[in-house]
Amino acid sequence: MNRIWVVACAGCFKRRGFSRTEASAHYISYGTPARIIAFAHDRAAECRNQQLQAAVARHGIAPVEELTRLAASWEEWGRDAGAFFAFPWCRVLAWC
Repeated sequence: MNRIWVVACAGCFKRRGFSRTEASAHYISYGTPARIIAFAHDRAAECRNQQLQAAVARHGIAPVEELTRLAASWEEWGRDAGAFFAFPWCRVLAWC
């Protein structure tokens, strides 16, 4: 998702009758060793969460073994000195 998409989305709200819209976008980044390790640890913990594993398996998304391997990969990535992660945070507010 990028700023152009967010602005287009805001236009969609306008066309649907909302009187006012505001669109914004920024990036959340994890670039320090401590933040990378914490982010990787949290993702690994999610992959090991038994409720998530059951739901993923039940819906045929992936077997539990794949989530276990993914958890190990997150931890390995978190120890990589060159690791960096960022994602966009986009928001559209609309008023009637």
